[in-house]
Amino acid sequence: MNKSISAVFITATVLFVFGFLYWAVNPLPYSALNQVKSEGISQLTVAKLFPESGAYLIPGPGPKSQERLEKGPAILLSIDHTPSAEGAPLDLFIGFLHNLATAFLLALILSKVKENGERMKVVIISGVLATVLINGSEVIWWFQPLNWVAYHALYYILYFSIAGALLCRLLPSEEETTNE
Repeated sequence: MNKSISAVFITATVLFVFGFLYWAVNPLPYSALNQVKSEGISQLTVAKLFPESGAYLIPGPGPKSQERLEKGPAILLSIDHTPSAEGAPLDLFIGFLHNLATAFLLALILSKVKENGERMKVVIISGVLATVLINGSEVIWWFQPLNWVAYHALYYILYFSIAGALLCRLLPSEEETTNE
């Protein structure tokens, strides 16, 4: 049991560091984003147009949505009027808890699989399935550009691969669990 708990914590920590390196140090994913000419003016204008934090879909559902969609543009916008500073401790802690939950759930799934080779296949297939489902939906239904979503997809495939490799190495083997 202690070996499983350690495996989950070590995996979560490595995934947290990987996430930092991929999103905070690596400039490549951000090359997929367009830039506005004046961020300050854009922020002020958006704050006035959308006074509440939340997600906005334009055109929203309703009788004229199809007509408005055909005319364009289509917009999915997330607004946060109370953002925290980059690297805020609470955000980092919540991010670590997210990795911890992911590592725990993967370990739970892998506890049902006996051989490490099969365990890795389960993690990779699960990762690819989740990535195709979630990131594919972002492109198809939620107006997200393919190049931006591709960087997310790459991140998740690498994330699952790292998690799988670590958990396969660190989780107790079938012999160890039967001897406990």
